[in-house]
Amino acid sequence: MTEDNLILLCCFAIYALTLLTLILRSKERLKSCIINLTVLGLYSGFFFYNLAFNSAGGSSLVWLVYLMFAIGLHWLINLIGIILTFIKKRDTSNE
Repeated sequence: MTEDNLILLCCFAIYALTLLTLILRSKERLKSCIINLTVLGLYSGFFFYNLAFNSAGGSSLVWLVYLMFAIGLHWLINLIGIILTFIKKRDTSNE
């Protein structure tokens, strides 16, 4: 396994843990899971396709970085969602 594959595997593993946490904290678990996995599949498919078939002349690094950036952005959005669930839980417990 190359270093690039290991880095991507780590990115996906960290994202998966965050997604699992978000799903467990969510009220509508199935809806959260389906939406996040659909979005993940769409942009991952696009970037993996370009990584495999449009990577001539060293542009594969560009597609790899775009994929890691997209995973990081999706992870950040989910992390904000998790934080918001803790804030909402705290606000409802004070009432």
